Amino acid sequence: MSEPVRVLSALPLPETTQQALRAVDARVRVRVLSREARRRFRRAAGGDDAAAAEIREALSESAALFTLGFDHSWLPEEGPLRWIQLASAGADHAISRPLPGGVVLTNAGDLYATPVAEWVLAFLLMHAKQMPFFLARQAEAVWSRKDRLGTLRGATVVVVGMGAIGGETARLCQAFGARVLGSTRRARAGGRAPHCDQLFGPDQLHAMVAQGDYVVLAVPLTETTRGFFDAAALAAMKPEGVLVNVARGSVVDQAALVEALREKRIAAAYTDVVVPEPLPDGDALWSTPNLHITPHNSGVFNEWVAEAGTVLEANLRRFVAGEALAHVVDLERGY
Repeated sequence: MSEPVRVLSALPLPETTQQALRAVDARVRVRVLSREARRRFRRAAGGDDAAAAEIREALSESAALFTLGFDHSWLPEEGPLRWIQLASAGADHAISRPLPGGVVLTNAGDLYATPVAEWVLAFLLMHAKQMPFFLARQAEAVWSRKDRLGTLRGATVVVVGMGAIGGETARLCQAFGARVLGSTRRARAGGRAPHCDQLFGPDQLHAMVAQGDYVVLAVPLTETTRGFFDAAALAAMKPEGVLVNVARGSVVDQAALVEALREKRIAAAYTDVVVPEPLPDGDALWSTPNLHITPHNSGVFNEWVAEAGTVLEANLRRFVAGEALAHVVDLERGY
C-alpha cells in the first residue's frame, strides 16, 4: 500500500466531514488539532508547551493543511506539506509572507458568495428603510414615524469587484429592481457581465461611483486595491451616496472616510471590515457619525465549517489522484 496521505485540520471538523474525507481514499488520514493548538496556530511559533509541540509534530507529517488562518512561522521550510486549503475566500493573510517552496494554496471559491451578498442587501435595505433611526427610537421608547423612505427599485448600485461575491450581489440587487453598474480589473468599458446593466474598466472608477446611490466594495485585497478607495474616490460619490465595504478594511482610506462622514460629504457608510481587527476601544471609527460597523461577520452561516469541508473534500479527491486543484490562488495577483 502507498504512503498515507495525511490531512491536518486547524478547524474543528465535524465527525461526518472527517468520515467523508477518509472515504475519499484508503490512504487518507485525518487529524484535527486540539482547541488550544488551534488557538496557538494563529500566533507566532515558539515555546515548548504542549500545544506548540502538537502543532510541530502534526505539520512534520502532513501533506495537506485545512485552515482559516495561521502564523507563517509555524510552516516548515522542508517537509511533506504540499497543499494548504483555506476555509476562506480571501487569501491576503495567507500570502502576506512567502509560503514554503512547492506548496499550493487554494481558497474556498464561491462558498461565501450567498451569505456575504445577503449581508450587503441587509445593509442596503437598512439604509433605504432607515432602520438605524427606528432602532434608536425604540431604544429611547419614542414613537417616531418618517414620511419619506427609499426603495432599492430604481436605485443605482455600483459593485466594484464582480467576482463570486460581487456577482451574487449584482444578481440580488437586480432582483430588487436596482440598476447595477459593475467594475472588474480586466473589464473593458462597454463590456458585458451577468446581472450588470453597464460594465466599467478600473480606470473609470470615479465616473462610475459618481452615478451610484450605493457603492459596494467587493474586491480582493492586493497591492493594487490596497487603499484604492481614497479621498478622491469618496469625493466622486454623490452627497447622498452610501458606501458599503465587504472587501477588506485596507482597501479604504479610513481617515478619509471618517472625514467625509463627519463633513457630511457622503450620507453613510456600512462596513463589515476595518483596520485593525478587532477594532480597539477609542478608535475614531466607533464614534464616526453615520458609520455602521459589523465585526467581519458577513461570511458566517450555519454549518459553514462543514460546508467548507466539502470544498476540502472535492479538492482532496483531485490531490490524491494527482490532478490539478480547484480554486488555486495566483500568488502574483493575490486571489
